[in-house]
Amino acid sequence: MDSILNLSISDEKINILQITDTHLFADKEEKLLGIPTFKTFHAVINKILALGKKYHLIVCSGDISQDQTELSYTHFMQEIEKLETPLVWIPGNHDEQSLMQKLLTNKTIFQSKTIVVNNNWQLVLLDSQFKGYPKGMLNDKQLDFLDNTLHESKDKNTLIFIHHNPKECGSAWLDEHKLQNSDALAKILEKHEGIKAVICGHIHQEINSSWLSWPFYSTPSTSIQFLPQSDQFSLDVNYPGFREFELNLNGSFSTKVTRIETPFYQIDKEAKGY
Repeated sequence: MDSILNLSISDEKINILQITDTHLFADKEEKLLGIPTFKTFHAVINKILALGKKYHLIVCSGDISQDQTELSYTHFMQEIEKLETPLVWIPGNHDEQSLMQKLLTNKTIFQSKTIVVNNNWQLVLLDSQFKGYPKGMLNDKQLDFLDNTLHESKDKNTLIFIHHNPKECGSAWLDEHKLQNSDALAKILEKHEGIKAVICGHIHQEINSSWLSWPFYSTPSTSIQFLPQSDQFSLDVNYPGFREFELNLNGSFSTKVTRIETPFYQIDKEAKGY
């Protein structure tokens, strides 16, 4: 696994930003089901900048690219660097990992999958990409990595980030593509204390719920939104957004979703998939 990223934060609260499912193309003008994904991502970045808030870390939870091109990842880097904040990432089912490993690394973009903040909090990033399939799977290497990391950090408060949803979201078509071995994930998490939440991308909608004994959150895409509780493929008219986490030294945290406010596109309401 990649080396641990250690962050020392002097502020009283630790601010984490989650961005997910940008689905960028080589052509900045190209649309996904009516959504100009680069323009919506650009709008999300501008919204974050307008908040004027200091973030200590950004987690990108997968599906950066829609067409698996070098240019799509380059566009992502150029936009994200405007935030001047350290970033870590995990792949989604649409991503090309070889290109991510080649391109997504510089002085502010790290490939670390364990991030320790003030020796009190840690983030563990899991790779659930099941090559060639939209559904997710944690292989033995990932499960061992998680188990060992949690065993060696019993004193830390932990957030688990993964692309695929480990629990069903209530939409039949989406739940076919959830994490297929969530029981194996749960078996490891149950062995360890300090798990504060499990967070995913992939399902393009906001969920604030629980999975077994842990808080569970999913986060809106910066591109298309999927209609919640819809058994057939359906797009939502909600706007793109992002999620924030505010971590406290005592192990508590708060989280919220923020969306852009100005529509400048027309979704393809008749779309049956992508």
